[in-house]
Amino acid sequence: MKKIILLLITIVSLSSCSSNDDDTASLNAIIGNWQLKSMTENGEESSTDCTKKSTLTFLENGNGSNISYDENYDGNGNVVCKNDDNGTSTWQNSTGSIYKIIEDGDISEVQITFSQDKSTFSIEMSETFNDEVYSLIITYKKI
Repeated sequence: MKKIILLLITIVSLSSCSSNDDDTASLNAIIGNWQLKSMTENGEESSTDCTKKSTLTFLENGNGSNISYDENYDGNGNVVCKNDDNGTSTWQNSTGSIYKIIEDGDISEVQITFSQDKSTFSIEMSETFNDEVYSLIITYKKI
């Protein structure tokens, strides 16, 4: 009888620990600092060494920020890498892989796909304009 009770206690404690930890980790996988890894437009890589300096930060309290870099031309026609935009946002995990991002009053719901080890995530978007479908895949890596 004691062996059965001990076995039941062991099973209950193992199952209660693993599921809560896994749920918390999967809901909060976005928390941290992320750097642009690639940006693909209609199947062609469009990110540069400059744009790959861009970062996103998602804090546990639901706040976020971004630092964007882009190539611009100086007065002599030379390409220079410059900080293009800094912004703040709020975020929340709506359900599973759907995240709500609010930046400058604009609300976006995006589906974020994490790699199995949660070290990268991708956002896929597509839009039809003049009967042509344009696709964009943006991938970030955790830093």
